[in-house]
Amino acid sequence: MLNMKKGISILVLSIFVLGLSACSGGDSPATIDPSNLEVTLTTKPTPPTAGAETEFLATFSGSKMPDSASLTFEIRSADTSKQFYAKRTEGSAFTGSFQFEAPGTYEVFLHLYDDVNHITKMKKVEVQ
Repeated sequence: MLNMKKGISILVLSIFVLGLSACSGGDSPATIDPSNLEVTLTTKPTPPTAGAETEFLATFSGSKMPDSASLTFEIRSADTSKQFYAKRTEGSAFTGSFQFEAPGTYEVFLHLYDDVNHITKMKKVEVQ
């Protein structure tokens, strides 16, 4: 009788431990699927004007955007590169502002980060 109680106790304890390990089993970090990720970049004003503040809106589609996602804008011209952080507005949209010093064609690199990935997209902006 004592061995039977001991056996049942070990069985119950084993089931309990297995249950706990299943509940705490390492949730994988939230990630963006880059294979279908698209971005739309809009500016205000359109087109941007040199010397005036330009508001950027980057809207991503094609993948679920985890809460941990963040974005950095990088503005490149022939001889300079400047980065600034974006503010997440809602869902998959991010905003930021920048003042272009001179007219010309600029490359805007969008650096999107999640818990694991760094995904980069590039758009060209013509500044008047």
